[in-house]
Amino acid sequence: MIGLNFADDLVTLFLTNRVAKSSSISNAALFSGASPVRFRSIESYVCLYGQKPLEFILSYKLQIFDTPEKVAQEFAGQLVQIATDDPTQTKHVCLSGGSTPKRMFEILAAAYAKSNWSSVHFYWGDERCVPPADDQSNFGVANKLFFENANIPDTNIHRILGEIDPEQASRQYSAELKQHVTASENVPAFDLVILGMGDDGHTASILPHQ
Repeated sequence: MIGLNFADDLVTLFLTNRVAKSSSISNAALFSGASPVRFRSIESYVCLYGQKPLEFILSYKLQIFDTPEKVAQEFAGQLVQIATDDPTQTKHVCLSGGSTPKRMFEILAAAYAKSNWSSVHFYWGDERCVPPADDQSNFGVANKLFFENANIPDTNIHRILGEIDPEQASRQYSAELKQHVTASENVPAFDLVILGMGDDGHTASILPHQ
């Protein structure tokens, strides 16, 4: 799991070696690389689209956790902190698919369901071409494990329509992002991005050598 938190020229990253594969409709490649070891020279392996271009980020904090459980707990706490900090300010969070964030969703539902989520809008970096009730749906996983158990307005959940034609879904989602999320050089500038990474180095359905 990888997360980027843009605040005062500081990027906070969370990652774990144990990750799962994701899938098909991709929004944008926010992070690309091979293995966590290579993040020691992060500038060489990161393609970063965010509120501030990579060359203007003065420092970053890299945290490596031994287990997926530890990274899920830490990231859940960070997400809640962002959500509850200044509820008058809207925050845009991009979620990952696959099995990587499942434990985080469970922790959020169990410990933070009653937190104030009214200022947070949720999006996805990619989605599988399936209906929302399908077990393979990235939205479906988040909805079942977290959204259904939390106090989150329906209007704050922006899912990719995996059940319709992929090209149509991509165009519609692009329009929705442009409507709700401030862009930097025509790329959505989320406040927080959560991404997993597969064993082959893929993320957000961006596969190696593509």
